[in-house]
Amino acid sequence: MITRAERNKRKILDLKKKTIRFLLLNLVGLIALVPGLPAVGQESTQPDWEWKNPIPTGNTLYSVAIPGPNKIVAVGKGGSILSTSNGGLTWNTQFIKNRNHLSLNSVYFINENIGWIVGDSGTMIRTNDGGNVWSLDRSLLLLHRLKKVFFVNSNVGWIVGQYGLIIKTTDAG
Repeated sequence: MITRAERNKRKILDLKKKTIRFLLLNLVGLIALVPGLPAVGQESTQPDWEWKNPIPTGNTLYSVAIPGPNKIVAVGKGGSILSTSNGGLTWNTQFIKNRNHLSLNSVYFINENIGWIVGDSGTMIRTNDGGNVWSLDRSLLLLHRLKKVFFVNSNVGWIVGQYGLIIKTTDAG
């Protein structure tokens, strides 16, 4: 005799299987609809992807921003800042002095020149030249892990961090 609990477990398992099937079918359908992807067996005319990790740093990356048409900036473990100005053909690696033991968790650009990075131990880093030079911001001395930086316009921005920390700026930082 099947108990009520066993019957409920079976219903939950059936529902999970159906959900997984549904998600997989929709994913396959979406991939088929993406413009620019070659059909199965069709040769691609797009540039090939090239493996970039563990080159150049081997560190895990947590956030990416695209401040300009060919400019990409990514940040991550070990204080890593990776940037490209040619759409990803070549990458530059930067590290913030005395921060290479920390994780940089989020990067956001207000425009093509002004950008912010936040990370562990209250790390806040700013650039005014599109990411060529990064400077530590010491306006707030925090020990919290800063997890995300985001601006709603060129002046108003938010940083959220560990233990419910929320910081707001109204003058672009």
